[in-house]
Amino acid sequence: MLVLSSGEIVKEALESSVRAAAISELMVQKELQLGTLRAVKVWDRVRLKPLEMTRPFLKLQHNQRFQTRISKVFGEILRQS
Repeated sequence: MLVLSSGEIVKEALESSVRAAAISELMVQKELQLGTLRAVKVWDRVRLKPLEMTRPFLKLQHNQRFQTRISKVFGEILRQS
């Protein structure tokens, strides 16, 4: 297994060889549209359905600064998930 530190490095490695990687779909939107990369579903063999990969997100904020409404809504969305 190869561990790379940057999404751009991962994309370059994928485009220049025959490899697979788990990377955010948002990170490769352009490459998917151009056809230089393609998405494949990974199946969970136990549950017999596509594997869903998730990761935690954190919202950091300065507790003495003003929060906009959109920032507050985003925080609520993060807390609900």
